[in-house]
Amino acid sequence: ETVIVSGGKSTLIQLNFAPSFGGGLYVIGVHLAGCYDITDFNEYSVKAGRFDLSGYTDVTLRFWRWLNTDDPKYVRSEIRCRVGNQVWTIWKHDTRGPLTDTNWVYCVYPINDPSTGLTADDKKDVYIEWVYQVIDGQSLNQIEGPRAWPATGWNIDDIEISGKPK
Repeated sequence: ETVIVSGGKSTLIQLNFAPSFGGGLYVIGVHLAGCYDITDFNEYSVKAGRFDLSGYTDVTLRFWRWLNTDDPKYVRSEIRCRVGNQVWTIWKHDTRGPLTDTNWVYCVYPINDPSTGLTADDKKDVYIEWVYQVIDGQSLNQIEGPRAWPATGWNIDDIEISGKPK
């Protein structure tokens, strides 16, 4: 399920809005008063866009995050770019163990995939998606209980996309 942030309108499903730390009106988060549900295996995302990046190169995504997520074996946390039918991962939590931000972290990522040559440079209809999904919340052995640990997930603020004019 997706929250679309575009043109001043938004549809809210599972993700929540709260006052911004950076002076804006809102921050987007998974669950601003608690943690994600480790028994819900649906993919959730917040989608920002539609951005028209025609005439720009070296396009870069910048934003502030406060992310707390479990080991990627149990919870998938990533950022994707979508241009038409092309979708690629800009960033993903792929290091062993949980990721625990204790402060707002400023993030800067080029919006391209060097391995495939996919890029948002000079493209219309560009969308950015922040994704999370519990992928292993229950153990096969019921005695062990849940494998994923609850965490607050994504909290995102002050999204910017910049590039150099062609």
